[in-house]
Amino acid sequence: MWIDTFSTFRGVLVAISLIMLSACVTTDTRIAPSVAADILVRRYVLDYAHVPPAPGDLASDIQPVWAALRAGDRIEARQVLDLATPASRDTAGANTAEGLLLLASGATAEAYSCFQLAVAQSPDYPIALYGLGFLAETQGDRAAGFNWYRQAVNADPSLSAAAVRLQVLELEQAQELVAQGEQEEAAGATPAALIAYESALQLGPNILEPYLRIAEIQRHSSNLDSAVRTLRLARDRIGELHVILEPLGRALQDNGEYGDAYGVFQALEDVAPGDPKVRTLVEVAGELYFTSDLPAEYRSLEQKPMIVREDLAA
Repeated sequence: MWIDTFSTFRGVLVAISLIMLSACVTTDTRIAPSVAADILVRRYVLDYAHVPPAPGDLASDIQPVWAALRAGDRIEARQVLDLATPASRDTAGANTAEGLLLLASGATAEAYSCFQLAVAQSPDYPIALYGLGFLAETQGDRAAGFNWYRQAVNADPSLSAAAVRLQVLELEQAQELVAQGEQEEAAGATPAALIAYESALQLGPNILEPYLRIAEIQRHSSNLDSAVRTLRLARDRIGELHVILEPLGRALQDNGEYGDAYGVFQALEDVAPGDPKVRTLVEVAGELYFTSDLPAEYRSLEQKPMIVREDLAA
């Protein structure tokens, strides 16, 4: 199989993805950014990195509460919140601030009530939706967390705290679907495997493994046009990686597209210069092109090996 050589690549991608999508929550001991793990704990941290910027609709006597929350000053936040007018306290912004303060103190049930009240007052209040997502996720209901985060991002696409958690959960769900697809494939249930892989791509279009699995299934089903399209999509989406270009070049050759295959293998040689295996692939692809696809008037040229992919594009 094309993908056997690259079986460890999926694990590398997951690690890279989790480093890039580091969670917007952490422990009270301020775990260093270099820790490559998706860590979510019940106690919420109050600081500039974890409390989103203040909403624009805060009452004037609630704004200092939010500033104190972002500065990590619980005492100041509590004092100012208690001094706010009843009218200011009875708003979605104030209830969300109260919820964050309670969340940081570990009072999850009370925080949940505050966020729910804020959403009842303003159904699309993004930070309250984010707080509900955080609570759901910490309590083990990742599906509910996913839905709350998605609502928060839909309400405010700039809310990075919710967007990052949503991306992390999407990545995890995509990897679970890939594992499901592999199990279905091993059991001989190819249609079910394809559904799982395609669902994984909908959640994580930058995950490589589903592209390779789908293309492999298509190739073994003699659906070479589809295999080529899948691998080209992977290349365009993820980049000109060795793990993509080699199966793409082979699929093009299997499909009789020798000129395109030659160009892909030349691109592969740019990625892996000096690799003797790649050099052989280029030479074989060139010979196939020169004896098959190359226009007849050029086939007798003595300098055929000097034709490169820029010439093919022309």
